[in-house]
Amino acid sequence: MQKGLDQQKGGSQRRDRMIQELPTAKAVDKQVADMAQELASLKQQLRSLLPNRYNQTTSSNQQEYTRSNDRPSTPLYESAICYYCLRESHTTYRCPELAKDESQGLVTRRGRDYFLPNGNQIPWNPTRPIRSVVAAASADPKILEAADKIAAARK
Repeated sequence: MQKGLDQQKGGSQRRDRMIQELPTAKAVDKQVADMAQELASLKQQLRSLLPNRYNQTTSSNQQEYTRSNDRPSTPLYESAICYYCLRESHTTYRCPELAKDESQGLVTRRGRDYFLPNGNQIPWNPTRPIRSVVAAASADPKILEAADKIAAARK
């Protein structure tokens, strides 16, 4: 049985032959040096075939396309101003104060003009809110009666 295994492995003769055929350290070093030289020549050929502009950065192109981090000195848009209450958070069309006063009958709107319940037009003055005129007029009992009539007619 041992002889059968030795024959399958090849015996000691095969092993001895493989050891003799092993390359020496000098031969291996020579092969490594040759491969390194071939690799260096291939790299050089590759560099000569590729265009030169791939790895070069031009400062003029970089400056042309870079963004600055400076904020604009002026706002990008003007905020909407409500002329009824003179606040910047909304426009006159969406003013909650105007909607409340209209529902109570204290003011009516026809186009760009605003009217008190007695029919007087509120004069346009951009420095003061229209709401101040409505508030001052609503202190008058006659205006309040007219406002109640308008509010009752709407319901």
